[in-house]
Amino acid sequence: MRIKIKENLGIFFFLFLILSAGLYFRTYKLAGLYSFAHDNDLYSWIVKDIVVDGHLRLIGQETSVDGIFIGPLFYYLLVPFFLFSKMDPLAATYLATIVGILTILSFYYVISCFYGKSVGLIASFLYACALPCVFFDRWIVPTELTILWSIWYLYTLLSLAGGKLRVLPLTGVLLGLVWHIHIALAPLAILLFLAIKLSRQKVVLKDFFLPFVLFIIVTLPFWLFEVRHNFSQFRGLYLSFYKTPDAARGFYRLQKVFDQASTFLMANLFANIKLSSFFNVLPLCFLFWYTSKKKLVSKKNLIIFSAWVIVAILSQFLSLRPMSEYYFANITVISLPLVAIFLNHFYSDYKERAVVLSLLLIFFLFNFNQLHQKADLPDGYLAKKQLVEYISQDAVSKNYPCVSVNYITRIGNSVGFRYLFWLKGIKVIQPGKGAPVYNIVMPAETSGKEVKVTFGNIGLILPKITHFDNENICNDPQNELQPLLGFVN
Repeated sequence: MRIKIKENLGIFFFLFLILSAGLYFRTYKLAGLYSFAHDNDLYSWIVKDIVVDGHLRLIGQETSVDGIFIGPLFYYLLVPFFLFSKMDPLAATYLATIVGILTILSFYYVISCFYGKSVGLIASFLYACALPCVFFDRWIVPTELTILWSIWYLYTLLSLAGGKLRVLPLTGVLLGLVWHIHIALAPLAILLFLAIKLSRQKVVLKDFFLPFVLFIIVTLPFWLFEVRHNFSQFRGLYLSFYKTPDAARGFYRLQKVFDQASTFLMANLFANIKLSSFFNVLPLCFLFWYTSKKKLVSKKNLIIFSAWVIVAILSQFLSLRPMSEYYFANITVISLPLVAIFLNHFYSDYKERAVVLSLLLIFFLFNFNQLHQKADLPDGYLAKKQLVEYISQDAVSKNYPCVSVNYITRIGNSVGFRYLFWLKGIKVIQPGKGAPVYNIVMPAETSGKEVKVTFGNIGLILPKITHFDNENICNDPQNELQPLLGFVN
């Protein structure tokens, strides 16, 4: 009994250290490394729509497929943090940090359930300190919950393959959450049937009743929205098949898929190390082979692991839609556990223990050093907030009832300001309507000596007029700014 208590205390101690490291990695320069671009501006605006305008929403932002929206869960999760911070968008980083810590804990719990506590500790340590994983957690978008969802979905699949049908209700909840997180997770639903097949358990229709009910409850906002809007999302999905597909097809698309997926195959362990997809796929294949040969992973689990990777890659290859790298983030829950199982195999040998501990220490120091080399983002949250505060002070000092803002930058870079202007109480109308125009220049050196003040890499050219008091121009509805891209009221 004493030995078991001492062992548990040791595990709690190491888990505490891992969580502390994960917390530090995710909060270092919390504001300085917070990128505030279009998606951040958009979710802040949607939270404002919920909290300030009192609009209870059934949908979130519009996706890349016209007429199809993401679920509202992420935005409602943000609400209490925005309220706590008096609507400062930095509040989103608090939610991201909590999600990151929960994901580290989940890695420990899930992997420990199937491969032992030492493997769980190693897997959670890798996720806590690997900078690509850290900055995926710090990249605050509605897909924030992808890894947390994935590790628990893996738990349900491995449990089902082991004959534990009691996790089916949890599966219903997780599949319902796909709409709220990212539709790229939907193809993984096919693995549910594979896991049930591997279990060799007799499953009857009534076993799916509670999971189905839970699925409907979780996706209820979707069905309410569809009923109210004549099933517009179904129609949007149907019409999307007739839109111009992504130009990348055939072998070129396959190569592109592997290039996009390679980050999460193995390269998610190290930052600033760019390898070809071959050198990311090869180590993963080796891990599959080695863990199978040494019987470190059961045949059933290896089938699920390999099927997960194949489905994630194949679904994007067959898709007609343009793809992004983060579509493959869910593969992380396959690659990191395999690395942890591999390392633990050698750690269990007393002679190899020092080598494994040295590798983990080097891994920590490498990522710690990489983190501390990062400077504040020159066009991130802090720089934009300081610029908006400067414009606010200048506009108030000159008694401007409203202002206009013009952006001198490349296409797609003039984002991340709208919500900050609202937060400072600055009324902004379209340029060219008569209001004083503040020119925001990114990068600042683009306009040379015209820029009088800079914030990070953002320059500001002040209005040439010093007196303006025409409130009719400010209040004319035709002069209002267009809605943010992706925002639907």
